[in-house]
Amino acid sequence: MGTSNTRYVKFTIVYGAVDVSGKVREYLRSASYTDAASGDSDKVSFDMEDRNGKWLGSWKPSKGDRMALTIRTDNWEDEGDKYTFYCGNFLIDSLSGSGPPRKLTIGGVAVPQDNNFRSRQKTHTWAATSLQRIAADIAALAGVSLVFDAADIQVDSIEQSEETDCSFLMSLCENYGYAMKVHSEKLVIYDIEAYEQKDAVKTLRCGEGTRDVISYRFDDTIMGSYTGANISFQDPNNEEEHSVHIGTDERLLEINVTADSLADAERKGIAALNLANRETTVLSLTMMAKPGLTATSCVDIVGIGDYDGKYFVDKVVHSASGGGNYTMNLTMHRVIPWIKTVSIQAVEDAAAAESESIQYTVKAGDTLWDIAKQYLGEGIQYVQIYNDNASVIEEEAKKHGKESSDNGHWIYIGTVLTINRTVS
Repeated sequence: MGTSNTRYVKFTIVYGAVDVSGKVREYLRSASYTDAASGDSDKVSFDMEDRNGKWLGSWKPSKGDRMALTIRTDNWEDEGDKYTFYCGNFLIDSLSGSGPPRKLTIGGVAVPQDNNFRSRQKTHTWAATSLQRIAADIAALAGVSLVFDAADIQVDSIEQSEETDCSFLMSLCENYGYAMKVHSEKLVIYDIEAYEQKDAVKTLRCGEGTRDVISYRFDDTIMGSYTGANISFQDPNNEEEHSVHIGTDERLLEINVTADSLADAERKGIAALNLANRETTVLSLTMMAKPGLTATSCVDIVGIGDYDGKYFVDKVVHSASGGGNYTMNLTMHRVIPWIKTVSIQAVEDAAAAESESIQYTVKAGDTLWDIAKQYLGEGIQYVQIYNDNASVIEEEAKKHGKESSDNGHWIYIGTVLTINRTVS
């Protein structure tokens, strides 16, 4: 154990129900834990010396066994501070060896206790449901709890065709700008845009002579730097063709989507455009470990000139040696405002007509889509109602604690809307 003023890191490993930290520590050459924000499972890896043949003999673990990892630090950044981070429970999925000298590498991946979650392909039609209900059903089958930190989305019908629950749900989340990961026996789903808007948890200084960062590298590419998108969509309700335009025309992403409605197509298009733009500026850096810094956090970067700013942490790889050295490698993307300005054009233009204005007071259960369908004839005209009442709708959303109304997704009882409609 470390003394009261010695910087100290300890990886506690429980194999099955047995704490094997002492055995592991004696032979450990290096260990790593990968904390991924989305699109991948958390992972662990241990490189073990096998100088007396035990790790390739009686101590050799079996694929499919379980182990849990906890990282503890004492006096790491300041004397007297203590930090404990439970990394989760991992399935041993790989064993590899090399020599001389003999070495065994043990790899583990965070998956639910029911491994069918990511191994069994199935076909199923989900109808008259929602994203949260789909996720809850899949989590229950996998034997994990669900953390759903996002607005729920209605799903009229979607086909899961020869896909694992893991790949199907991850793809469904990405369609709407959400992320999914398995961490600590939990299935976690969150709104990427909302997490990018959170305050930075730390400021990291990249200049020479700073304590924070050992090395860094950034890549700034034109790939993904879209200013807008064109979305082609056929409404399944009336087979009418629509073109949804998002943002501006300087650099366009062309998108074809399958959706339940025009509103659904709009949301998927906004997600596809802005997720593509996350790859514009990517930064990776190696630093002395900062306990408490996790994937899905935001950090402020200073010391790299024009590339200073707020970054979202996509992945953290914790690395420790048997000698007690403990570093992190961070992969991040620069946070930029999401593009969400939408215009919609039907292939057949409406006939010219005179207009009139009416006042409508929002009631419980109302949506802009339903209001537009009632007063303007088609739900797709909700964009017109939103544009005509944007200031009122946004003001009400902020009064109710929202960053925005999400283009009219959030409306509230008692809000008075002006509806401009044509009369023949």
